Amino acid sequence: MSREQLEFATSPQSGMNELAHEIARHQAESARHPERMGAAVVALATSALLVSPTIDTGDHYHWIARHFRLTAEEQLTCGCQAHVEVDSDEEGLGVPDRARVRCP
Repeated sequence: MSREQLEFATSPQSGMNELAHEIARHQAESARHPERMGAAVVALATSALLVSPTIDTGDHYHWIARHFRLTAEEQLTCGCQAHVEVDSDEEGLGVPDRARVRCP
């Protein structure tokens, strides 16, 4: 949402090992760019520095900023989001528990 953040999307994967490999590949690629400027990418829940987030150009991000103005203006909250396909509601209830212990 913010230009101060890094966002990447993996392609659909059928297994956790494949997903972990793709995430690691994206992380390595993402780290190359700031290194040229003497900076680094770090995975944090929020910024360690006092910042005023700059909303990115996408319509979706501007919708979020309009509806959650204070959070968008003051917070640089980060996270990891995963989309998974499940065959039933029961299977869907167990996915977070199984994924939590394997996320990098």
